[in-house]
Amino acid sequence: MDKLRLDNIDNIDSLTNMLKLAFSNEDWHNMILIADRLYEESSILYYYQLNQPSSKSSHDRPLIYYLGFSQLCKGEAYQKLKRYSESRDCILKYKDLSWVKGVDEKDKFIIKDFSIFALGNTYTIDLMEGKEYVLKEYVQYLKQYPREIIAGMVTIFECAIKEFTNRVGSNRFI
Repeated sequence: MDKLRLDNIDNIDSLTNMLKLAFSNEDWHNMILIADRLYEESSILYYYQLNQPSSKSSHDRPLIYYLGFSQLCKGEAYQKLKRYSESRDCILKYKDLSWVKGVDEKDKFIIKDFSIFALGNTYTIDLMEGKEYVLKEYVQYLKQYPREIIAGMVTIFECAIKEFTNRVGSNRFI
């Protein structure tokens, strides 16, 4: 298969849509490439915006969203590929976006949202790595953030199936 060519795509909304499509197709490797391109283009626009604050944006959402979303998607792809250390590195990049300057007051919720996602995704990786002791905290997290319940239940089921398979495979279950 030919490598995905993204060097001529600079529209961050198009890249965001491509990321969503790659996710729905479970195309984890291309998702990483697209996420990197989205982060690169968002960063360029961010630094341009810092120097030209009066310029009008041509994208659908605030730049902080694209900066966070690119790393969230990249981390998700690494998680699906069982590359948990690399996923954790991505989480650290969107866990605290308070460093981003020029965020409108009405858009500050985006910083909090990505922080919430980072916490949930950290629990997910912990569970996938077999750290069952975080399950109680994770359940509390899901109670606090009900919009994460479906994703959380999928994670819990995946981990339970993985543990069951490990036990059956090693005859510890019988």
